[in-house]
Amino acid sequence: MKFFLKIFHVPTSKSESFPGIFGLISKSNELVFKGNLVEREERLPNQTLYYNLLYRDANTLNFTNPSIHEDAKVIVLVCSALSNTSIRDTIRRTWANPQLSKAVHSKTIAVVFLVGTGKITDAVWKELRTSMDVLQVDVQESYANLVYKILAAYRWIQENHPEKFVLKMDSDIVALLDKVEPILGNPYNKTLQCYSHTKAKPDREASSPWYVPLSVYPEYYLPEYCSGPLYLMSPAALSAILQVAPQGEVFEVEDAFFTGLLASKAGVRIKKSRGIWHREVSL
Repeated sequence: MKFFLKIFHVPTSKSESFPGIFGLISKSNELVFKGNLVEREERLPNQTLYYNLLYRDANTLNFTNPSIHEDAKVIVLVCSALSNTSIRDTIRRTWANPQLSKAVHSKTIAVVFLVGTGKITDAVWKELRTSMDVLQVDVQESYANLVYKILAAYRWIQENHPEKFVLKMDSDIVALLDKVEPILGNPYNKTLQCYSHTKAKPDREASSPWYVPLSVYPEYYLPEYCSGPLYLMSPAALSAILQVAPQGEVFEVEDAFFTGLLASKAGVRIKKSRGIWHREVSL
């Protein structure tokens, strides 16, 4: 990530001055001052939605209930846009197909597609009615809302399947699911397995999809965090992350927020596993 900070004129005379601007980080969506650096915040995270999802009953956050076998050890949570029915169908026919994966066939692994709310086409309506592998949560579909979708999903998993590992992944990743069980590790250890980023700087450009407002996260570096396309989380790690979630102000970069900021607060260890995922492919 790149670090951008827009520089504006800072008043020097008393007639020009703004009261208390130096060293102050404002939570408004106007100007944020820190020393003689000024950033215009054009959009801020939805803290109201964040805390609503944190404190609502976990089983009121979803409109569908995926079928997950009690013997499943891992929930593969595939983040998908509601409209992307063709991609979900392709995944069901390929790497998540029980005829092609022993882990899926034996129900050791359950693949669940995470979607939000939005326009319901005939194809989407049919899928939601007939498929038992879709978790639809009460969050409007948008890229910025991904962090809130994932929070709702994590709370649902913690409430209903707290003993299971979570393999969170994007829908443009191909997973070799039969290779997952051997690397799970101890469910009671607070561990994330992933390819991680260190010394990454927050993106301060408000037009960026990965924008992190200075008023929400003023540090120069982000904590070490897992690369978003895929990471494996132990049950203990998920529980610990959700326990500290009320302590953090959300920002809309889901991997850095959950596996960086909250994970560091929760004492979750990141185990670097470069080979846990390869490269995204087109489906």
